[in-house]
This record gives sequence, structure tokens and C-alpha cells, in this order.
Amino acid sequence: MRGLKERIACMAAIGLGAVGSGESIESPASEPMAATQPVSRPEGSEDSRTNDIRVAFDHSGRVGEILVQAGDTVRRGSILAVRARDESGQDDTAALRAALAKAESDLQAARTHYLNKLQQREIGRPAADDEENARLAMEDALRRRNEAVQEVTRSYVEENRLRLRSPVDGRVESVMIESNQWVEAGQPVMIVRWDEEATANGYE
Repeated sequence: MRGLKERIACMAAIGLGAVGSGESIESPASEPMAATQPVSRPEGSEDSRTNDIRVAFDHSGRVGEILVQAGDTVRRGSILAVRARDESGQDDTAALRAALAKAESDLQAARTHYLNKLQQREIGRPAADDEENARLAMEDALRRRNEAVQEVTRSYVEENRLRLRSPVDGRVESVMIESNQWVEAGQPVMIVRWDEEATANGYE
């Protein structure tokens, strides 16, 4: 059985051992912030004596939804507004996640089938052709699973490009746009006042 154990260990080393573990694909850890971000003291302020920051979308488009109003307290990374999708765009995240779940299930089944073929060889019931076919099927399932992961990740990246996030902890001073309004890339749409104390101490 030593040869079988070595093959199983090799499969785990290339990342197959995690397949079927139920782990979900999360959105990218680094999500886009607003176009203007502070360094030490926020730049792009209306008044250099204040901590007012003008925030803007990175891309032109129509505003689909405004999620805050003047006076609201926000955290760094809070979603302030969402840009509407282009007419040709569609939210296919759910379908892509379903495709990924199927690809993971298929890979798990292919891996189990291949391991069964290895076990049959170890106990003296060789079937070289069947074993090779099972190996090729597993590799194909792994390729399709990796492609599905890439598609889900792409979908999350596209989704995050539509979201305008606060670059700082603070308070919304003014909202300069309305829903369904067209905005240009870099056009100020809100003013957020940076709360330096909240940034230093954190909110409870």
C-alpha cells in the first residue's frame, strides 16, 4: 500500500486534498476604495484646514443607488453608492457560483474514482487503461474547477467596481448626486469628513 499512500500524498500536495471541503470562494480581500484617499491629512479637500474629502467613482456611469445621506456616520470601506450596470451587463454571480459548486462536485467524484482505480491495482487487480482514463478525467475536472474559480473571482471584481466606498472613518457632510444621475469618472459625488479620532481609536 506504500505506493498508494505516496500517490495520495502527492495529490494532496498539488491542492486536490482541499476539494470538496465546503470552502467558499470569497470576494477579493482587497476591494476598491473611493477615488480619493487620505495619506496623513486627506488630500483633495475643499478647505485645507478641514478633513473634508471629495469622493468619486473611478468609472463613468449612471448612479443606480445612493445608500447614505448627509449626517450619516460611515466606516472606512462602507458602501456609499452603487453605479448601475451597463445595458449589456448582467449580474451572473449566482449562476457562476452554481457552476463552481458543480465543478467542485465533479472533481470530487473524479478524484474518488481515480483513487479507487489505484486501490484496485494495489490489491493485484491491475487495469492500466482504466487507471489512465480515470487520471485524465480527474485532471480535466480539476481544469474545469479552476476555470470556474476564475470566473467567480472575475464576477466579484466587476461587482466591486460598481461600488463607491468611503476611504475613511467619518461622517457624510453632503451628497452631491441623485439616483439615476450620470456621473463622470473622478467627478465628486459626496463629501465625507474624516474623523481622525475615530480612525485612531476605532468605533466601539
